[in-house]
Amino acid sequence: MIRRILLAATIAAALAALTSCTPRAGQGATFTEYNLTTPGAGPSALTVDASGRVWYLESRLNRLAMLVPATKQISESAIPSAGAGADSIAVGPDGDAWTLAEPDNKIVRFKSSSSQLTRYQVPTARAGLSGLAVDRSSGTVWFSEGAAGRIGRLDTASTHFDEVRTPTSNSRPSAITLDPTGNVWFCEPGANKIGRLDPKTKAVTEFSIPTPNSGPSSIVADAAGHIWFTETSGNKVARLDPPTKKFDEFEAKIANSRPRSVTVDKKSAIWFIEETQNQIVKLSPDRQQRTEYKIPTSSSMPTSLSFDPSGNLWFAETAGNKVAVLLIGGK
Repeated sequence: MIRRILLAATIAAALAALTSCTPRAGQGATFTEYNLTTPGAGPSALTVDASGRVWYLESRLNRLAMLVPATKQISESAIPSAGAGADSIAVGPDGDAWTLAEPDNKIVRFKSSSSQLTRYQVPTARAGLSGLAVDRSSGTVWFSEGAAGRIGRLDTASTHFDEVRTPTSNSRPSAITLDPTGNVWFCEPGANKIGRLDPKTKAVTEFSIPTPNSGPSSIVADAAGHIWFTETSGNKVARLDPPTKKFDEFEAKIANSRPRSVTVDKKSAIWFIEETQNQIVKLSPDRQQRTEYKIPTSSSMPTSLSFDPSGNLWFAETAGNKVAVLLIGGK
């Protein structure tokens, strides 16, 4: 089904730079926070495309938004769905944005060049759509089906779906990513495992996390193929080395910090959010140095880290109703 949705608003002065301050341990980095003019938008999932545009979801209003930082203009578009709840976003090599309409069991594509919105019905009913990733080389869309215990694939050229079951029942696959060779990796919080899907053979391999009930919640692959993920319940950030199947776990300094939203920069430093500490943390590539960046807005509920082409780190503040950037410029 295809629907053409005109952008709900293009607002020339939609954002005002609310704060610009030096974090407590920022080593010269600064935050800039943008206060959203739409009350209660609840920005959640966020990603930055190759041109530097910032895409994010207004999850409480069920809208997709795009910010052009240079002009501070935002555009908002409604996501046709039975209810709010979209909480995953990705951008393809063509600049189109993808998200999930979980209540409708559909994958949603927003064509940035024409504002055309297309919805694709997932074959398995009530799949419990969760994580989303787009292959930046082929444009193939990968997604997780938490309720159905499957990993799905949408070929954007043919609109054909493939679905693969995970070996462990009730594994509840969630966050999903691709490694440099094209393998698909995902969290399985129900099984306390990390999963890998070979896209060629469709074989799924599972790796048991050492910490029981760790609550894996976000996942990313670094340039060397190591898999990094957060253990939100386990209060750790962890690394899996696929060839050796070895896990290394790094515990947060403060109990119940609830680490989330892990990512890796071009220099192989690891970045993640400590939700209850309201801060972003950087681990040096050798994991010997830890730097904390305290977010200016208190209790902001930060989420969804994404680097822009200049090396600055964007994120959403769900409770603060803001979109923000840590200006580090690739340091």
